[in-house]
Amino acid sequence: METHIPVFEWLRQCSKDGNITAEFGAINVTESKGAGRIVRAGRNIKDGERIVTIPLNCLMTSRDAKKCQLAREIKKSHATIHSEHTWLAVYLMEESRKGNTSRYWGYISSLPKSFESMPIFFSKELKAHLQGSIALSKITSMKKDLRRDFEEISEKVPGFAKYDYKEFEWSRLCVWTRVFSIELGGKEVDALVPIADMFNHSPQPQISWYFCDEEKAFCMTCEQDVPKGAQIFDSYGRKSMSRYFVNYGFTVGGNYTFNEAVIDVPLRMKGDRKCKGKHTKYADISPRGKGGKYTITTSLASFQKLSQRIQPERMFSKSIEGEIRLLLTIEKACKHALKRFPHSLRYDHALLKKNEFRDPNVRNAVVMRCSEKEVLHWYIGFCTTMRHIYMRWSESNPSKSSNSVSDMVAGARSVESYRDYVDCVLDSLLTSLSDPKS
Repeated sequence: METHIPVFEWLRQCSKDGNITAEFGAINVTESKGAGRIVRAGRNIKDGERIVTIPLNCLMTSRDAKKCQLAREIKKSHATIHSEHTWLAVYLMEESRKGNTSRYWGYISSLPKSFESMPIFFSKELKAHLQGSIALSKITSMKKDLRRDFEEISEKVPGFAKYDYKEFEWSRLCVWTRVFSIELGGKEVDALVPIADMFNHSPQPQISWYFCDEEKAFCMTCEQDVPKGAQIFDSYGRKSMSRYFVNYGFTVGGNYTFNEAVIDVPLRMKGDRKCKGKHTKYADISPRGKGGKYTITTSLASFQKLSQRIQPERMFSKSIEGEIRLLLTIEKACKHALKRFPHSLRYDHALLKKNEFRDPNVRNAVVMRCSEKEVLHWYIGFCTTMRHIYMRWSESNPSKSSNSVSDMVAGARSVESYRDYVDCVLDSLLTSLSDPKS
């Protein structure tokens, strides 16, 4: 059943004020208690067909937001705004307070009234399912960021006193979960886009979107045929599970490559002096607080950055012994990180397989912590496998034939997820050592 008729009617009326008419006749929007809003094809849609056109005058943009009364007061007060999203949020607050006299009311009334699935609203009981997860620190950071901007504006802008924190929080979350970044007149601006923000996420979206300067409109086009009644998905971008979970309140499958975990490792500087949490010029991997905590993914780039932090000299010279020490250090750090969690990965996989969750937020919490454990287990398996190869090499005849090297490398390469390291590091290192001329 089609819903959100008010916003549809508002768009039709609003777009009459400009030269471009809003177009969205190819889609239907339905809503159910469990699944939320779903955008479906209202008819058979062809590959390359434009299905949504929203004129600029129906968008709420950060460019317009900075011209509103409240934004002018903020700029005049010289208050420090830590997030660009805040400009659009205060604009949304100002327009929301106007009620049905706001020109955007048809859109504003279609926005969520609450965000129960967002982890920042999790109860103590729900947070208990995240014990050991990096999501907890990200939730804390999100709360601090919201409170910081609210208190900064409240202190320096007298006109802001009529707004309470709940209004600000709601507005920021509306922007956080729905904002599009578009290029308008050659400049990047944030925008809230009616209808376009109703599409759910998929890593295999059927649509693409862009802002057309010539038409002064936001456009969405299908990239494949979509049969009538099928759900149409957008992509919210390639992100880690923690970003989907903390920033949007959902989790996704098939996101293994982009998931992340945090480990605590000792750093070795010049003179073999050990320290923790200090920066070097050799890498730009982001530290998470004090104590040498670093975010890792299963990519070769992530491994190389972390390696350069542990062994800065590795950039210029690699050795079998050095690689073994490095891999052992990372392996131990990952095993230690797993101890933060009260349950094993096998336990989590069993829960997800049964799928008997009464609360979808609990399931999301399990998927979240599971994603971190999978990264840690990947590193343990990777480090163990590579260490054993290097150790077998060290224990064998140093003048081993190139054919034997190829066999050893081929065995390691058979594990597809280790291929990048094998091709870029292990193969060249063993081959150079097996060459009598090297």
